[in-house]
Amino acid sequence: RFKGEQMLELVSGFGEIWSAGVLSALLCEMGYDFEFINAKDVLFVQGSGPEVLWETSRAALDEKIAGFEAEGTRSPHLVITGYVASTADGVATTLKRDGSDYSASIFAHLLRAGDCYIWTDVSGVLTADPRRVPGARPLECISYNEAMELA
Repeated sequence: RFKGEQMLELVSGFGEIWSAGVLSALLCEMGYDFEFINAKDVLFVQGSGPEVLWETSRAALDEKIAGFEAEGTRSPHLVITGYVASTADGVATTLKRDGSDYSASIFAHLLRAGDCYIWTDVSGVLTADPRRVPGARPLECISYNEAMELA
């Protein structure tokens, strides 16, 4: 049985799951080769998050991708939900505030991507919150580790 907070975590991730599933289905319908992955099945965090259990998550993601390959349906294109994860014992949770951006960095690392692009409504990553620090300026470059720390 879910506790109130656990139910809130479960329900608050539905939008991400549904929108990613719809996007994946639409892309496939348009003739593109995509596979859908619900991050709750492959991204595991300590407690209720957001500290990632890297080894567990990498093993689960690698197993999921191996399953696509075994079925002969593995494509290089994946649609993976953001924001959602599971605890080590399988309880649904979220990555909290800015969790979608954080999950992009996480999956870029897990998938050994060369780059991670996050499209947003602000122009770049700033050195500080411009509402609090008037001299905040955009960073020219940021590493995965720095992005994960900031997220």
